Amino acid sequence: MKEVVIWGCSGDETKAWRRLNGAMMWSYNGELAAAIAAAAAAVSAIAAVVPEVKSTWANFMSKYRSSKSTKEINDALNATMGVLRAKMADYQNEVHRHKSKIPSETYNQWICRVIEIEEQVKFLASKYEKKRKKSAFCLLPHTDLSKKMKKKDVEAAKLLEESEKLGDFMLVDQPPDAVVKMRTPKVENYPALQGPLEEILKLLKNDKIKGVGIRGMVGIGKTTIMKNLNNHEEISTEGSLENLSREHIQQAIVERLELDIPGSSDADRVARSISKELRVKKYLLLLDDVKKDVDLEELGIPDGKFGSKLVLTTRLGYVCSSMVNRVVNVKNLSQEEAWKMFQDTLERPDLMGNPQIERLAWQVVKLCGGLPLVIKMVGSAFKIKKGNESWAHGLNNLRKWPEKEHGGMREMYKMLKFCYDSLTGVSTEHVRMHKCIRQMALNILSDIGDRKYMVKARDSQRNPEIEEHWNEMEWISLIDNELQTLPDQPGCSILSTLFLQKNTKLSKIPQSFFKDMQSLRVLDLYFTGIESLPSSMSNLLNLILRCFT
Repeated sequence: MKEVVIWGCSGDETKAWRRLNGAMMWSYNGELAAAIAAAAAAVSAIAAVVPEVKSTWANFMSKYRSSKSTKEINDALNATMGVLRAKMADYQNEVHRHKSKIPSETYNQWICRVIEIEEQVKFLASKYEKKRKKSAFCLLPHTDLSKKMKKKDVEAAKLLEESEKLGDFMLVDQPPDAVVKMRTPKVENYPALQGPLEEILKLLKNDKIKGVGIRGMVGIGKTTIMKNLNNHEEISTEGSLENLSREHIQQAIVERLELDIPGSSDADRVARSISKELRVKKYLLLLDDVKKDVDLEELGIPDGKFGSKLVLTTRLGYVCSSMVNRVVNVKNLSQEEAWKMFQDTLERPDLMGNPQIERLAWQVVKLCGGLPLVIKMVGSAFKIKKGNESWAHGLNNLRKWPEKEHGGMREMYKMLKFCYDSLTGVSTEHVRMHKCIRQMALNILSDIGDRKYMVKARDSQRNPEIEEHWNEMEWISLIDNELQTLPDQPGCSILSTLFLQKNTKLSKIPQSFFKDMQSLRVLDLYFTGIESLPSSMSNLLNLILRCFT
């Protein structure tokens, strides 16, 4: 900055202007505050000589004070935003560390407000810098810009204050998935299965239809259709209903909805909680293998006011007539469909090039009766057979089993018995199996000559019948029934294992019940209503494992 030369002034005036000019040069070098202090003395000397200087100086000082105030507001806003950004980063890191929980809606809204104000402050900061650079001596008047920055500083401070209370409400438990996807075979290439699925989906779009029943024999593919249906819908609660009590069905629904119900043994209380959770939701309730009428209102299932639906599978016509207003019948696979499913299960295209094995395979498929479950089980058994002789032997074994009636499973028994005989070893402690396979296994188990077992778990028994062959039993399981009484003295001298757990209505054991059970080694009375043990317990000299809690 060059020195200002003033022409036509007296010597005193020139000296005064030079002092002011020197002060301004000091300002230009970046020391504005000190320059203004020096300039003030110069102004006093020149004011008497040049009256206009005093008013000019007053205007300059007004701008300076306004500019200083604007800068202070900007600095304060930047400081507040710095703390707010740090707080947001801390919270985001905390949320990222907790994989089992999700951010609360309160937290999400707070984050959105912080991001929004951050964008607004960036815009104001940009305007501030542009105006500051354009102004003489970098002075900014106290305009609307400073007012807006001050307002944002107040808003940012309020967000900081809210953040202190946010910590306890930042994370919440994840809600249950609207749909729990299930692993299930595809039905697209099997019209006998795809057709009913498409028909059900069409029926569910009809507002007048509240319930659909899927009816068919054991192993025909009802559960496969149900699982494919589950993967289509937006909301579903899935449970398996196999002659279960009211409490069992409620527990399945409670677990699916992830409800936290204190004292959940009270069925009425559970029903109220389920009803409260579902009354404002659209849901699809899927019940698999229903064997008796179910009072949905008693379970806490509200009417489908929001388009909610019920779909069930059953073998029993009376269940459909009482619970649903549309029935879809599932038929056996055609020979072409059965052959394709057998090949898909076999996964041995090399064998199909052998004319003799292909001829034997067709005979195997025909014996399966178009039942998907049987085709898959038998196909898995034949998968390991290699030559013509092995396949012929397997086919002969499949043919020789007599047809038997086992709880409605006559059509499947000999095929499943063949698969059972294909298993090796007896040492495996436990396996997972299809419900039909389990029923078949229990029936076969009861027929084994050298060991006797009786399993009537979840059979809805109230008073078990004492049959003559009870005294020949080694294992007896009456788990999860509705037992209210036990026989006075059933015998069972060779009985080694007795399971009575989960019979909540069983409150008393007769005094002589254990009198002849000297061989009993395992006894389970867990989750029963029994309050005291009989005197005949003293006869259980070989008891090594007991559960009474």
